[in-house]
Amino acid sequence: MRIALIKDVTEFVLDGTHGSPVRAEVGVPVLSAQNVKDGRLNFETDRYTSDVEYDHFKKRLPLVMGDVLLTIVGTIGRAAVVDEIRPLVFQRSVAVIRPKQGALWPRFLYHVSQTREFQAQLARSSNQSSQAGLYLGKLKELRIPLPPLPEQRRIADILDKADALRAKRRAALAQLDTLTQSIFLNIHREAPKSQRVIPLAQIAEASRGAFVNGPFGSDLLTQELQDEGVPVIYIRDIRDGEYRRVSKSCVSERKAHDLAVCTVTAGDVLVAKVGDPPGIAAVYPAGNPPAVVTQDVIRIRVEREVASPEFVVGYLNSSIGKWKVAGITVEATRARFSLGEFKGLRIELPSVELQRDYARRIAAVNEIRAAHRASLAQLDALFASLQHRAFRGDL
Repeated sequence: MRIALIKDVTEFVLDGTHGSPVRAEVGVPVLSAQNVKDGRLNFETDRYTSDVEYDHFKKRLPLVMGDVLLTIVGTIGRAAVVDEIRPLVFQRSVAVIRPKQGALWPRFLYHVSQTREFQAQLARSSNQSSQAGLYLGKLKELRIPLPPLPEQRRIADILDKADALRAKRRAALAQLDTLTQSIFLNIHREAPKSQRVIPLAQIAEASRGAFVNGPFGSDLLTQELQDEGVPVIYIRDIRDGEYRRVSKSCVSERKAHDLAVCTVTAGDVLVAKVGDPPGIAAVYPAGNPPAVVTQDVIRIRVEREVASPEFVVGYLNSSIGKWKVAGITVEATRARFSLGEFKGLRIELPSVELQRDYARRIAAVNEIRAAHRASLAQLDALFASLQHRAFRGDL
């Protein structure tokens, strides 16, 4: 299969505005790399600018259908194809690549950009300073496979259909997340008379260290982490209201013994003290080994006669809980809150029976979620195989 440089098969490669657009309460959306996700451009934003700023942007970079977007600052390599034209202004974190008609099919370029090989090129070409970035000059020099145009369209069509199956599965998982929120809000509305309002600190067991975060900082972590032993839980392991370990770091059994006060066992509630936003919570599931938390993760050992761990997690992840956590969040280098203020948050608890009913319903939803995740993993593996064959010329 022929190999080409991006600069040789595109009309141009440009990035968004380098300045800071004039802010407006309403007007033209200002979008960044955060708006390019899952192969689509999301227009939701809280930043707007004026029509004058939009006119300046449009003169330099008039978007057309089929332009390919690629994120080049921060999280590098997410992509989308423009399939809707609206007034907007891109910041410089998004590159716009316009394929040459008759030479490069936009959907083909999109799929090439998501391959392991192309992503590796991006990583090698990026400037890994305080914030990862990719210069346009280096982007133009990247290499892509280039079969004849009809073959590009055929490959893109096959991969689009396979990707659509994955998108449907992801949408089903998103619907389950919505269902989880609805179950919580229904329980919350069902029992206004039986609810108690207490500080979060009072849901924890009376024993010392029932409500703690990890005691050690980055220097100690660097010195004492190892590849095997007792797992260390980071905020990245708490996602979408669930504990799903992606970290690899561990500490020795001896070190874990020294850190016994922040050990995690099944049924403990984990809360991310730092994040975007902070406050995401999860129950540490049965079947996982004892672990320890870092300084950015709170561990709550819940008093079961007062609260259900699942209900506490549902509360913190609900719109109500997020609103309360936002009230104690400080916007520094990274958004965070203090352990003391978090303990003082007052939450509404229905009867323990209703909380346990909520936990039973959530367990049923989680079984369905696990099945969807397993199916999505199979679809991801199939898609990766198709992708590999397609750009090797075997599809």
